[in-house]
Amino acid sequence: MLLSLWASRATATTEVRCRLETVSSIIEAYALPAIDLLKIDVEGSEEAVLQGIRDEHWPCIKQVVSECRTTPASRAGGHAWYTLDVFS
Repeated sequence: MLLSLWASRATATTEVRCRLETVSSIIEAYALPAIDLLKIDVEGSEEAVLQGIRDEHWPCIKQVVSECRTTPASRAGGHAWYTLDVFS
């Protein structure tokens, strides 16, 4: 019975509406002079987040940590984390 209950909850989905903002819009809204560490974990859309950062905002981002799917094995459920020194 417990396994059945877990299986029903593990496969259930719920649609949630939320407002999305780009990193650049947050930098501007809060007038951020610098971001020491930007951690990105958005379930497969990390590249879209990075592409949405405008060129003029990259100099204020010192490091980025992002989950990456780089191999067939990692796409099958594994993952890897990488730290990128943007401006050393």
